[in-house]
Amino acid sequence: MLGRSVPLYREGVCRQAQLAARSYQSGTRIYDLDCSNGNLPMALCAEMDDQDFELIAVDSSAPMLETFAQRLASHM
Repeated sequence: MLGRSVPLYREGVCRQAQLAARSYQSGTRIYDLDCSNGNLPMALCAEMDDQDFELIAVDSSAPMLETFAQRLASHM
């Protein structure tokens, strides 16, 4: 829904993932606060496909975290 109602939402998520991938240093953590259903973390997985990284995803909504967990499991 955000992709339809927020101008350039997908582009913003892609750019954030690119920026994080460029500045990432091995052994550090990436935090996504209010991760929703995991759009940014999924973009990070695509952008950093050849790197291992630790991601801490936080959201107050259990259903959103469950959706993200399912998306991540299907990606692996």
